[in-house]
Amino acid sequence: MVEHPSDRIIDRHERRQLVPYSDNHILRLERAGSFPKRLKLGANRVGWLLSEVRDWIERRKGERGQFAGAQPAELRYARRQAPRLGR
Repeated sequence: MVEHPSDRIIDRHERRQLVPYSDNHILRLERAGSFPKRLKLGANRVGWLLSEVRDWIERRKGERGQFAGAQPAELRYARRQAPRLGR
């Protein structure tokens, strides 16, 4: 049986090339059901199906227009950190 290239398992290094999130953030997304679940390959090895990660990326691309009116996270953070006058 010939394996389709997108059905192969990728490791965390290759996953980081595709989705540049930290390992901890990916774990949080997985637990929330917002990212494909990892496959446990051994005692100290995990991987992800390339096809699932690519599908996740495509869904994110499709959501781009939905957040057009949203305030950028950097601006929200800057406003929270700004000193408040009159207090």
